Amino acid sequence: MKILLSKRYIQPFKLIIISAIVLLAQLANAATFTAEAARTNININDQLTVNFRLQNGPDNVEPDLSPVQSNFEILNIERRQESYTVNRETNEFLTWRVTLAPKHVGKLTIPAIALAGSKTQPLTITVVEAPTTASDPNAETFLEISADQQSVFVQQQVLLTARLYSKYDWTGKEIGDFNLDYALIEAVSEDEYITELNGVRHKVYEVTFAVYPQSSGRLEIPAIDYAVQLRSGSSRGFLSFNSGPIRRGKAQPLSIEVKSIPQSNGNDTWLPAQKLELSQHFSRTPDNLTAGEPITRRITISAEGLHPTQLPPLEFAEVEGFSIYRDKAQTDETRSNKGINASRIETLAMVPNQAGQTQLPPITLRWYNTTTGRFETATLPSVEVSASLPAGSTPADQGDIAAPPPQTFIPAKSDQTTIVERIPTWIIVSQVISVLCILILLPMALRKKSASAPSPQSKQTSSKTEWSAVQKAAKNNDLKQLRGAIIAWAKQHLQIEVHTLAELAQLSDQTTQEQLTKLDQAIYGSASADLKLDELLKGLRKLKNQPPKTSDNLRPLYPQ
Repeated sequence: MKILLSKRYIQPFKLIIISAIVLLAQLANAATFTAEAARTNININDQLTVNFRLQNGPDNVEPDLSPVQSNFEILNIERRQESYTVNRETNEFLTWRVTLAPKHVGKLTIPAIALAGSKTQPLTITVVEAPTTASDPNAETFLEISADQQSVFVQQQVLLTARLYSKYDWTGKEIGDFNLDYALIEAVSEDEYITELNGVRHKVYEVTFAVYPQSSGRLEIPAIDYAVQLRSGSSRGFLSFNSGPIRRGKAQPLSIEVKSIPQSNGNDTWLPAQKLELSQHFSRTPDNLTAGEPITRRITISAEGLHPTQLPPLEFAEVEGFSIYRDKAQTDETRSNKGINASRIETLAMVPNQAGQTQLPPITLRWYNTTTGRFETATLPSVEVSASLPAGSTPADQGDIAAPPPQTFIPAKSDQTTIVERIPTWIIVSQVISVLCILILLPMALRKKSASAPSPQSKQTSSKTEWSAVQKAAKNNDLKQLRGAIIAWAKQHLQIEVHTLAELAQLSDQTTQEQLTKLDQAIYGSASADLKLDELLKGLRKLKNQPPKTSDNLRPLYPQ
């Protein structure tokens, strides 16, 4: 059978296809503009860094930041262009690193900024009065440790903030490791900024830790060590560029009271949180089900101030007329200078075995509100569900409906699962358009990815060049040049992002780790008699012959 279409129908069809192709191309290349603040709580003397980032936008654009000046003074703007290739897909980024100073205390807003057809979300910054420091205001460097609470319950989150101050710029800094008995420690944020103490500018390195004490009594925070290497120069100001003297010291110890779990908690799971909520989502409307067809129910526990391991599994009662299969729970967390927020998702596959109406019982979870000091109960109310027989069935067939076995159930991935007996014409047309667009755009995308991927030969040549620089610097005994050459070689050959020898040492054997440490010590003025360049090169050659490894940008400061 032949299908004949007149020009009257073909022309609009062509326009639809062209419009769809243009729309898909625009969506694929749409620019996104975001804003992210390093901190959301500062004092009036602090400086704040905000990164405005444009992804896949034009190069010749600049954001209008004048709305920011209503609440903040703009001290500096740095513009940086970057590109990343992941799975042969390249993304271009423009980043404006903006340094701000608050004009007054209060909750200040950085308004939404528009650029390249996209707009950032507004940011709220809380600005408080500058605290008075108990440390010597005349010291070149000092370390302060503070806690957001002086008394907490067992397993309640307490935030420890370590702030390393320096009157002068530095080339390196380090806060020493510390161990706490019967406590879980997690580093949740770090930042560098400028503040003012007693009229003097100080550079600050700030690290925040979430601590969860596991036993009652006194939690003793020891006197933590620190080391700072200042930049050299007569003034050692913020415009000096060479390495200078090293300053070391200790912070004052700290003690926190840890109280026992209240007896009124009983046998319930102890959940001390700032906030806890229950929410749920169904893959289909529960009041319009079909017997024998599965529906997915997802229930989420969201908590502020709890670690993911503290969230308990929920208890589900049996529901008459349903077969219920439980999937493995998923946990997640977000970290910031406000601590850890955790979530746990429970997924259930529910299959109605018969037609009729029933009720899913309510779900409750008791928790302790650390803000109000009271127990509360998070509740999901009962849900009315209704199932009907499949199309074409009769009430006599109801006994023949059986739930599918658990191993055949696959949890729904989409937000909605719908059975359609008759496919509308518009769905067929849209699918045809989608297939045509894919056939047209796929070869173009493959050619772009193929052209952007560097050849293995060019990578190998660059790696050999970097290795020659390492050997040359070692032969000339130029330690500073050797340090830079090793880092450059590691980035190229191992395909990892490293900035220090300490990061590279994590991928090396014990001997190479020791020599890398001694190389840093020799450069920074310590005794260099134990540095053996031949052993260092030998260890690097072993690393050179190993397959590339990955390295996290920020290793855990205090691993458990």
